[in-house]
Amino acid sequence: MYRKEVNMENVFDEQGRESESIFYQYLSILQKRKGVILAFSGVLIITAIISTMLSTRYYSSKAVIEIMPIAPSIMGKDAGEAVTELGVGSDSRLRVYYGTQFAILASNTILGKAVDKLKFEHGFEDFDEQGDPVAFLRQFLSLKPRPETTLINIKIEYPDPEKAAVMANVIANVYMEHNLENNLQSVRDALSGIEKEHERFREAKHLSDEKVHSFKFENHMIGIEKQSTYIQNKMKALQTELTDIQVQRVQVGAEYRRRQKIFGSSDWLSLAKSFSKTDLILQQHLSARVTLLDEQNKLSVRYTTKHPEMQGIAKQISANAESIRSEVEQEILSLRTELSVLEAKEKTLIQELEEVQVQVKELDQKMIELAFITSEAEKNKKLYQVLDERMSQVDLAQFMQSNNVRFVDKAVPNSIPVRPSLSLNLAMAIILGGIGGMGLAFLIEFLDNTVKSKEDLESMIGMPLLGVVPVIPQEEMLDIASNRDRSLFTYAKPRSSVAESLRSVRTNVLFRTGTKKSKVLLITSAVPREGKSFSSSNLAAVLAMSGSRVVIIDADLRRPSIHRLFDISDEHGLSEVLLEEKEVFDVMIPSHIPNLDVIPAGPIPTNPSELLGSDRLLEITEQLQQEYDIVIFDTPPVTAVADPMILSPIADGVILVVEANQTRKPVVMQAITRLRQVKANLIGGIVNKFDIKRSGYGYYYYYNDYGYYAEDEYESSKLG
Repeated sequence: MYRKEVNMENVFDEQGRESESIFYQYLSILQKRKGVILAFSGVLIITAIISTMLSTRYYSSKAVIEIMPIAPSIMGKDAGEAVTELGVGSDSRLRVYYGTQFAILASNTILGKAVDKLKFEHGFEDFDEQGDPVAFLRQFLSLKPRPETTLINIKIEYPDPEKAAVMANVIANVYMEHNLENNLQSVRDALSGIEKEHERFREAKHLSDEKVHSFKFENHMIGIEKQSTYIQNKMKALQTELTDIQVQRVQVGAEYRRRQKIFGSSDWLSLAKSFSKTDLILQQHLSARVTLLDEQNKLSVRYTTKHPEMQGIAKQISANAESIRSEVEQEILSLRTELSVLEAKEKTLIQELEEVQVQVKELDQKMIELAFITSEAEKNKKLYQVLDERMSQVDLAQFMQSNNVRFVDKAVPNSIPVRPSLSLNLAMAIILGGIGGMGLAFLIEFLDNTVKSKEDLESMIGMPLLGVVPVIPQEEMLDIASNRDRSLFTYAKPRSSVAESLRSVRTNVLFRTGTKKSKVLLITSAVPREGKSFSSSNLAAVLAMSGSRVVIIDADLRRPSIHRLFDISDEHGLSEVLLEEKEVFDVMIPSHIPNLDVIPAGPIPTNPSELLGSDRLLEITEQLQQEYDIVIFDTPPVTAVADPMILSPIADGVILVVEANQTRKPVVMQAITRLRQVKANLIGGIVNKFDIKRSGYGYYYYYNDYGYYAEDEYESSKLG
């Protein structure tokens, strides 16, 4: 009952250790391969330093401009109206506006003009050998808006700091000139139309003035005016009113024709905007149009023009346009009605004037003609004055036109390079070196198929390890004078880590072989030179030192080595006993270690496998079990010969010795497979020559796992 409780506690402890084991495995890999990580990082750091030193240095220079979101204005419109025309009341339109300005700034037109200025005004020769000078300049240019402002950074990174500043300033200046020219062009277009009308009415005024003067001179009409003061005053009043009506008719007619012309062109929406100031219905239609166009812009980000939603919004926009066009047409018709009224009124006044003329028929008909041509001259003069005033205003606007783009900061040379950055490159090299080095370390570890840890061997055997025997430090070996004591290290250094490890192995072996009075152990390895004989000899010594009567038999009849480890003669031994030439106790040699006897291999026979498989060996084993607590067979490697498989049936437990970081896993698996094919009782394995420093694990980790834990279980089994 006590043993069961102890075992359950150990199970929980084992689960806790397994969760920590994975973490320690990764740490051990990194520590074991730290040379690879440091080398990889070192190469990257050196490469970063060299490449930084050899790379071309680039200097940054930045010009800052402000682009105010105000449309080009013509006289008669305030800033608020200009902003409304631009559409900056909408965030999406504002983004479109600035996006357009960014595209213009980086366009071939702007950069092409900048290249020409740099070449011909500043003497730059950098573009002479470039197939595409604009693309060459563009690669050094970056444009970036400042958040929450209307400021734009025009930055140039170039190998020459002076040239970088000049490039940034030239690009900014070219863009500002281009923008101002576009604004002025709008004014010029308006002025051109007014100038044509102005010239036409100037000629009309001149001709009418000449006609009046000639008529008076030819008909001697200076004195007739005194004779008809009253009627002339009345007629003058009628003529004045008629002239006003005619002026209005001409203006309305001109405006009607102008609007008809615009209405027939693609710019009819401009009429809608002008009419909307007094037409609430048009205001609603135009507002709806802005909303529909905004919705269309949003949908166009997600859909193509053939998408049902896009087609639906297009139909709504078309219907809205028809509504606006209909309203505009009604406005034009109302203007036509006004013109008809004026024409009718003009006709009425003419009729009244004719009636007055009938009443004053005594007046010379020539007076009437004079009045008519005089009124015509006044009409032309008034129209000319109106157009002259308007032309003066527009012409003045041309000179008063301001640019909505201005310099905030001009670019200045910066003597400190912005790239390559040694600190940044070093930081990247260190980061990438660490990550890449760890990746390379794990890759090397993955490709390394040798047995490296207890977990490797446990996963192949399918049971916990018997123990891990560390490599013996060179300085400890040098402290021992004789070869025999070096071979039997655990006896010479009973408090060493090797001795502690083998005591842990001893405890585990005794636990796993049960409570049988006399135990037969077979110790083998997968391949030669794994420390099998050293492990079996020193395990025998540890067992003997604990009070057990132990005999170790050198069953490697091909390449025996036990006699050299114990520094004894190999003249007689196991081969003679198997050939029945001697008795087993005749060839037995007591060792210098109390409770430990040795049976050497003896003369090398011609048929070792047949001898080991004979009934004689079974008889010998039974005899030895009568006298000893532990019988240990040191056998050849499993993959080399069949001897271990032949001997395994007589063993209570088979122990497989594997050298850490040398024996390959496929070879170990082959050895395990061979042993299991003959149903050998494989009780566990020993990882030999384990380099604690290289592995990254402390020895206490293994000592704790396989020492006290197993020993507690063994003691518990005895208590049970």
